[in-house]
Amino acid sequence: MPIGFQGMEGTIEFVDDAYITMCFNAYPTKDPHASKKVHKCCLLIFPHQWDEIELDPAVFQYKKAYRGKTNDHPGNEMLPPTDQR
Repeated sequence: MPIGFQGMEGTIEFVDDAYITMCFNAYPTKDPHASKKVHKCCLLIFPHQWDEIELDPAVFQYKKAYRGKTNDHPGNEMLPPTDQR
Protein backbone atom coordinates (compact mmCIF):
# COMPACT_ATOMS: atom_id res chain seq x y z
CA MET A 1 0.00 0.00 0.00
CA PRO A 2 1.47 3.39 -0.88
CA ILE A 3 2.01 5.77 2.05
CA GLY A 4 3.69 9.05 2.85
CA PHE A 5 5.73 9.79 5.94
CA GLN A 6 7.67 12.97 6.80
CA GLY A 7 7.88 14.06 3.16
CA MET A 8 8.91 10.64 1.84
CA GLU A 9 6.80 8.30 -0.25
CA GLY A 10 6.99 4.53 -0.18
CA THR A 11 5.08 1.33 0.34
CA ILE A 12 4.28 -0.63 3.49
CA GLU A 13 6.42 -3.76 3.63
CA PHE A 14 5.67 -5.12 7.10
CA VAL A 15 3.17 -4.37 9.88
CA ASP A 16 3.59 -5.41 13.50
CA ASP A 17 2.40 -4.16 16.89
CA ALA A 18 5.90 -2.75 17.53
CA TYR A 19 6.54 -0.99 14.19
CA ILE A 20 5.67 -0.62 10.50
CA THR A 21 8.32 -0.72 7.80
CA MET A 22 8.05 1.59 4.81
CA CYS A 23 10.15 0.73 1.76
CA PHE A 24 11.21 3.92 -0.02
CA ASN A 25 13.84 2.55 -2.43
CA ALA A 26 14.57 -0.78 -4.10
CA TYR A 27 17.30 -1.66 -6.57
CA PRO A 28 18.61 -4.91 -8.05
CA THR A 29 21.62 -6.54 -6.45
CA LYS A 30 24.79 -7.01 -8.49
CA ASP A 31 25.84 -10.18 -6.70
CA PRO A 32 24.74 -13.22 -8.74
CA HIS A 33 24.99 -15.44 -5.64
CA ALA A 34 22.75 -13.28 -3.43
CA SER A 35 19.72 -15.00 -1.98
CA LYS A 36 17.54 -11.96 -2.72
CA LYS A 37 17.76 -10.27 -6.09
CA VAL A 38 16.58 -6.87 -4.82
CA HIS A 39 18.01 -4.59 -2.11
CA LYS A 40 15.33 -2.65 -0.27
CA CYS A 41 15.82 0.48 1.81
CA CYS A 42 13.17 0.52 4.51
CA LEU A 43 12.33 2.87 7.33
CA LEU A 44 10.97 1.80 10.72
CA ILE A 45 7.92 3.75 11.85
CA PHE A 46 7.16 3.27 15.54
CA PRO A 47 3.68 3.48 17.16
CA HIS A 48 4.18 7.03 18.48
CA GLN A 49 4.78 8.12 14.84
CA TRP A 50 1.77 6.36 13.30
CA ASP A 51 -0.31 9.55 13.42
CA GLU A 52 2.13 11.09 10.92
CA ILE A 53 1.49 8.44 8.26
CA GLU A 54 -0.38 9.80 5.26
CA LEU A 55 -2.70 7.39 3.45
CA ASP A 56 -4.36 8.13 0.13
CA PRO A 57 -8.12 7.63 0.59
CA ALA A 58 -8.43 6.59 -3.07
CA VAL A 59 -6.54 3.39 -2.21
CA PHE A 60 -9.51 2.19 -0.16
CA GLN A 61 -12.12 3.10 -2.76
CA TYR A 62 -13.65 0.15 -4.60
CA LYS A 63 -11.68 -2.39 -2.55
CA LYS A 64 -13.18 -5.35 -0.75
CA ALA A 65 -12.35 -5.29 2.94
CA TYR A 66 -12.22 -9.08 3.12
CA ARG A 67 -9.79 -10.90 0.85
CA GLY A 68 -10.24 -14.38 2.27
CA LYS A 69 -12.22 -17.25 0.85
CA THR A 70 -15.90 -16.61 0.28
CA ASN A 71 -18.41 -19.40 -0.02
CA ASP A 72 -20.86 -18.19 -2.65
CA HIS A 73 -23.09 -21.14 -3.39
CA PRO A 74 -26.53 -21.24 -4.94
CA GLY A 75 -29.09 -21.04 -2.17
CA ASN A 76 -27.02 -18.85 0.20
CA GLU A 77 -29.46 -16.01 -0.40
CA MET A 78 -32.12 -18.11 1.34
CA LEU A 79 -30.09 -18.37 4.59
CA PRO A 80 -30.76 -15.96 7.45
CA PRO A 81 -28.25 -13.11 7.97
CA THR A 82 -24.95 -14.13 9.58
CA ASP A 83 -25.66 -12.41 12.90
CA GLN A 84 -28.97 -14.31 13.23
CA ARG A 85 -27.56 -17.80 12.63
